[in-house]
Amino acid sequence: YCRFVCQPTTLCPFIRHIFAVSSPGESKSPKDDKLDFGSTLKATSMFCMFSSDEILQLIFSMYDFNGYGRIKNDDFLLLLTMFHTRHRGPVTRALREFDLPEQGCMTYGTFRTLHHNFPHLFYPALKPQ
Repeated sequence: YCRFVCQPTTLCPFIRHIFAVSSPGESKSPKDDKLDFGSTLKATSMFCMFSSDEILQLIFSMYDFNGYGRIKNDDFLLLLTMFHTRHRGPVTRALREFDLPEQGCMTYGTFRTLHHNFPHLFYPALKPQ
C-alpha cells in the first residue's frame, strides 16, 4: 500500500494536495501520514464545495509552485499520466490534436482552454465531486 501511495502516477499526489491546501498552517512531516477526523472532514468539505473552475485552479496549482501562473509542459504531461493511468491511448490521441506551447510553459488560460476543448483530460479530478 505504501508503495502505491508514494507513486506519482496515482491520484494520491492530487489528494495530498487537497489536504495541503485545506490546512496550510498545519504542515506535517512528509513521513507523518496520519490524519485526524477534523482534517479529513475539512478537506472533503472544501473539495465538495469547489466549482469545476476552482478544481481546475487546484490542479494547476499543484505545479505552479511559485504562483507565477504557468506550469512546465512536462508537468502538464505528468498530470495527464497521473489522471489517466489506464487510458494512455485516448490521452495520447488527444495530445496529438493540440500543440503544447513552444516556450515550454503554459498559462492557466491555456490550461483552462484545453479543459474546455477536451473535457475528459481532467475528468478523474472532477469525478469524485
